[in-house]
Amino acid sequence: MYEQIILGVDVGFAITGWAILESSSKINLLDYGAITTKSKLSIDEIG
Repeated sequence: MYEQIILGVDVGFAITGWAILESSSKINLLDYGAITTKSKLSIDEIG
């Protein structure tokens, strides 16, 4: 069986979450985090 690296992204306006997984014989979480902005900013201000 071969190894895969998977990037998961949960998109949002104020918070976008992400995770990096490794899949071979089982699934391992390699890293995760979130990118945050001020929730009161408009989409134009976020960029």
